[in-house]
Amino acid sequence: ACRQETPAPVTNQPSATAVVVIETLVVPATVVVVATPTPAATLPPPTATAAATSAATVTTTAAATTAATSVPAATAMPTAVSPTTTAAPGPVLLYFRTNVTIADPGQTIRLEWESERATKATLGHLFDGRMTIDLSDLPPSGAYDYPIRPGQRNAISFFLSVEDSEGRWDSDGFTLPLTCPDAWFFSPAPDSCPLAPARLSAGAEQRFENGIMLWEAAERRIYILFNSGSPRWSVVADSWQEGEAICQIEPVPPGRIHPSRGFGKAWCNEIGLRERLGWATEAEMGGYQTAVQSTAYDRYNSLYIRAADGGVYRLAPERSSWEKLTP
Repeated sequence: ACRQETPAPVTNQPSATAVVVIETLVVPATVVVVATPTPAATLPPPTATAAATSAATVTTTAAATTAATSVPAATAMPTAVSPTTTAAPGPVLLYFRTNVTIADPGQTIRLEWESERATKATLGHLFDGRMTIDLSDLPPSGAYDYPIRPGQRNAISFFLSVEDSEGRWDSDGFTLPLTCPDAWFFSPAPDSCPLAPARLSAGAEQRFENGIMLWEAAERRIYILFNSGSPRWSVVADSWQEGEAICQIEPVPPGRIHPSRGFGKAWCNEIGLRERLGWATEAEMGGYQTAVQSTAYDRYNSLYIRAADGGVYRLAPERSSWEKLTP
């Protein structure tokens, strides 16, 4: 006969609880948490329930231990502060001066200067709007006898700079007025000194349809003034010799004159001049003393020429324009 076997009741084994030991290692500004479990050899084989219970226990225990452990605040390390360094002061030019308040062209004057903490000095003057070096490697304090050029006019501007071994510098300057050795040939005169005395000689003048011709015997020059166009004036050499033949342009329009002598030669031979000036409208006027004089700036000078009627023509710098003045 068959009988059914009843399996023996299964007794639930107590769950093995994993023991977790929390060690806290504290170093400056750092917390290291090490979990050290009990060796697996001392525990019975875990069941599924035991594994779940173990994980929960580890989580709960670790959280509780972490919450209970105070983490020390990080300690700030001290910062090294570099000491402040103050650079040594650079050179100073205490004064730069001369022994006169006005000088003559050609005169020798004394320049004096004194400085501190400099190793050398450089002397120069202003020419054409730019600094021109006269002497370098002068002593940082001292004096120098400076000869002014005889042709210097109006004023002269000096400058001096001092420098130390590191290239730092200081500077100063002044303008010294000069006496004017020459007078203008007309008045009212310009408010500057002329370059030289007026050049006096025989002169001639002739008017044309579109301008004027002026002749100066001293330099054998012909100045040509145009009523329009550019340049507004020019100058050519008078190469005509007495008895020399010149061109003859025919027919001469009514009321017009064919120029002769030096004016005629230039009118015939200078390219484009006849077209710009046109025919002469008056006879050549001569037999008077002309005068020619110029301003004395470094550049951009005006030229003044006496006219046949006693007036003065001013020819502007760069041949840009001209005008007639009535003294």
